[in-house]
Amino acid sequence: MKLSQQNKYYTYSTENLEYKEVYKNTWQKYIKNYPLFLSGFFACIIIFRVLSIFIQTPNEKRLLKEKDQLKSEFEFLRGKLDDTEKKINSLSLKDDSLYRTILGIKPLPKTMKDAGKGGARRKQLNNLNPDDRQMLSSMQDKVEQLSSKTNVLDYSLNEVYKEVLNNKEKLNHVPAIMPIHNKDLQRTGSGFGMRFHPILKIKRMHEGIDFYAMKGTEVYATADGVVESSRYSTTFGNVIVISHGYNIETLYAHLSKFNVKVGQKVKRGQVIAFVGSTGLSSGPHLHYEVHLDNKEVNPVHYFYGDLTAKEYDKIIELSEREVYSMD
Repeated sequence: MKLSQQNKYYTYSTENLEYKEVYKNTWQKYIKNYPLFLSGFFACIIIFRVLSIFIQTPNEKRLLKEKDQLKSEFEFLRGKLDDTEKKINSLSLKDDSLYRTILGIKPLPKTMKDAGKGGARRKQLNNLNPDDRQMLSSMQDKVEQLSSKTNVLDYSLNEVYKEVLNNKEKLNHVPAIMPIHNKDLQRTGSGFGMRFHPILKIKRMHEGIDFYAMKGTEVYATADGVVESSRYSTTFGNVIVISHGYNIETLYAHLSKFNVKVGQKVKRGQVIAFVGSTGLSSGPHLHYEVHLDNKEVNPVHYFYGDLTAKEYDKIIELSEREVYSMD
């Protein structure tokens, strides 16, 4: 039996002894159960989102692995760029303090050097996430900076090379070796700068570099020149000064014995004296100075003829140590 009430239809069940609503069509049934469907739909979305967070698909795992590999490669390349920058800066320092000083060329103006400090990204990759974009941008900046610095250095070294060709004779008169045999740089002592004097017990300017050596060790002329003086000094003890021309002089102090006379011409590498401990000295060693235009300059900038690039960097490091001078 069917009953009708306000567009609703019911049928009576003789088995259950109750009325049950009957829908005229499927659409009415969906309307009736819409809240249930909606809640089920949102429940499915939430479950999917939760599963997507904790469970990765094979494709997602592959992409994450590739991203980690790319990040590792970026870090490796960044390290290489940092090493390259250190080498370029080292060459730039040598260009100013060594090559140009030796040849009497003025350093490059600061405005030109600053051209190597700029950096502009070649391309903006806005489709990357912020972290990756920042990492790539920093590398692009670094590459641009190194490129600019390399161009400036290339220009400068070309200038130096031209000057070398025009001053071949002068180079024989420029100090280029260490004044004693210094294998593995083990004899390198206190360098140029403020040092504590072991006898006077005060800190004062040490205007040369010390080499540890036994008494009687041979001392060499570091460039062609003429012996200007061979004398005894209360501070330096037995001391020799050689004039090399071009406003360059070298000084060798605390010697035990002379092997040349005043006015004598000498060649680079010639034995001129022997190590001692005369004057204000705390032990056998050689104190060596280089004078340019009557002013003391750092001698390590004039050891280029003896050393590889790696050794040159090492002797600079050794000479800058805060150790007591021996005179």
